[in-house]
Amino acid sequence: MSLEEAGIALATLEDQEIFWELLGRRPSPSGSPATWTAQSDSFTGDGTTTEFTLSNSPVIEITGITVGGSATTAYTCDYYDGKVKFTSAPASGSAIVVSYWYTARGTYVDANTKQELEFEDIVNAKTNMRANKIIANIVVMHPDEYADILTDTRFVDVTEYGSNQIIRGEVGQIAGLRVLVTTHIPSGTALYLSTKRAGWLVLKREIDIKRKESQETDSYKFFFYQEFAPKVTDDNAVAVSVNHGPKAASI
Repeated sequence: MSLEEAGIALATLEDQEIFWELLGRRPSPSGSPATWTAQSDSFTGDGTTTEFTLSNSPVIEITGITVGGSATTAYTCDYYDGKVKFTSAPASGSAIVVSYWYTARGTYVDANTKQELEFEDIVNAKTNMRANKIIANIVVMHPDEYADILTDTRFVDVTEYGSNQIIRGEVGQIAGLRVLVTTHIPSGTALYLSTKRAGWLVLKREIDIKRKESQETDSYKFFFYQEFAPKVTDDNAVAVSVNHGPKAASI
């Protein structure tokens, strides 16, 4: 791996962890070394029931569902209320396992129209934050949700107002918020921020330098280490909206 490739990989990892913290992604990492493991809820089919309520909500991503040990996509989900509904009732005695991530942030917004991100959703999130005396300035979304707002005449493309103050990933503005697009947040979810209030990038370990001698090349290699961790310090400065993806439904 080249130095450039290593730098890109590290930056990508750091960006991902920052968005996970902003989203309040849960369960939190555990173990040593700390690893992320999705929540798994288990149920047993009775041949009649099609709806099942998860132990946590709102849900920001379902990573997989199995019925009788086989993966299935024959379901819809109410991500806001944390409910899953199967197209047909799982057989009696069948083991049902739902693996998912949920959010622990305090401000949640349900989609106005399921399976879409609309202007009204963005305004609702912004209004809810304003009720807590927080002024949001950024909305972050997956490319799938970006496709939803592209057809809205109130969306202003970044090329129409280009300046030296454009943020990396910024594609435009809507409802007075800068729009950032990234695959670091799940499809079907949008994240709203007050960047002045949301949190900090915390220094966990000062720069450490290690030297390694290479006898083959008669040279030394120097390695520089510094640890950072993102931390949200004001829950009111972050909001999450859900139910924008193709599996979303009111249940």
